[in-house]
Amino acid sequence: MQLFIRRFWGFRPTTVPLITFGSTTYRDKLLRLSVSGDRIAFVATKNEKSGEDERGCILGMAEIGRRAVVDESALPDAN
Repeated sequence: MQLFIRRFWGFRPTTVPLITFGSTTYRDKLLRLSVSGDRIAFVATKNEKSGEDERGCILGMAEIGRRAVVDESALPDAN
């Protein structure tokens, strides 16, 4: 099993149970390098965009799915 690490400004697995990427390039690279059973750890950035009590902390971990999804309707409404 490989463990990948991804930095996040916010981690909301109960409302957004997806690994999200700002670019398909990053998503595709993770899918190319990982295999079934690999995991990803979510780490909060150390800047002001992360909650003060979360900065630099591991926030959670998940198994990496094998299917890329490009569908904004899977995300909660930003309004």
